[in-house]
Amino acid sequence: MLVVRYSAFFNADIASGNKYFELVISLMTVNKFLQPYVDLKVIIYTTQSYKKSFEVLLEKYSFSYEVWALDAMHPQFWNNSVEFSKSLNNLTEIDRICTVRMLSDFYLLDKNAYRLLIGADVYFLGIPDEVLGFVWSGSAEKKEKILYMRDMYTFGGFEYRIRHWAGEHLSGLLGDFYCLAPEVTLDVSAVQGCLRMIDSWPVVPSRYDPAPPCNLSGVTTPEQQAASLLLAPFGGKKLPANRYSHYQYFPELVVLHSHTLAFPLTHLGDEFVREFVSIIGVEPNGGQFPGVQEPTLSGQ
Repeated sequence: MLVVRYSAFFNADIASGNKYFELVISLMTVNKFLQPYVDLKVIIYTTQSYKKSFEVLLEKYSFSYEVWALDAMHPQFWNNSVEFSKSLNNLTEIDRICTVRMLSDFYLLDKNAYRLLIGADVYFLGIPDEVLGFVWSGSAEKKEKILYMRDMYTFGGFEYRIRHWAGEHLSGLLGDFYCLAPEVTLDVSAVQGCLRMIDSWPVVPSRYDPAPPCNLSGVTTPEQQAASLLLAPFGGKKLPANRYSHYQYFPELVVLHSHTLAFPLTHLGDEFVREFVSIIGVEPNGGQFPGVQEPTLSGQ
């Protein structure tokens, strides 16, 4: 089985703005380009206040799904994870959500399944041959048990390395797209220890080498760095950057990670746009919509 995991701490309606629209489109592309070819289940992390709205949304797709209200299902784990995220310094609200998301991945998801851990702003634009081949081939004899996308855009075409870490890591790993083979797992205590270590590192100069542009110089993204460090011993297989891209267009693209909604809508054609409109009930205007808001862990 392939589990595709999202986290969505916002309401599944148009009042949530672009974050909701991104997720609707991402789910549509999973339904189109993954669901026909694998035994697939979509799991969405959210909170109890948002659970019903996601169940209503997911009924519109043909894949199997589960909506996990983490605060209701595992209240002690949820509270501990949120408090842990608050104990770390130099994190944005999105970083705190990603920290809780990562802890949940290794505490809650079935380690016997393939797990594709992606962001709501990831769109499949064609059949992802490399991902399907990774899942179809079985895990027993795999030399490399992590399949991952790289951020080659932010770092000017280079795979970043982590400045304050001398050990092995998965250089260039993008935290919003990596797949774990069965039996790949981490102790929550190890994840927390790694995040605490990363939190102790200076923010300036950048924790990344090469450093990102000046307008991103304060970005810490500790969850991404922790995944790069902790998963390296399992062996990582890099996805081709011209087919799996963060923000940058290539004619061969099969996966795009971007907040630009117009691209997947335009790329996938009129029938796809009509289906999108039927799901959300709003006509797109150049891929831009009103009511953008940042998600929070509080569920408010």
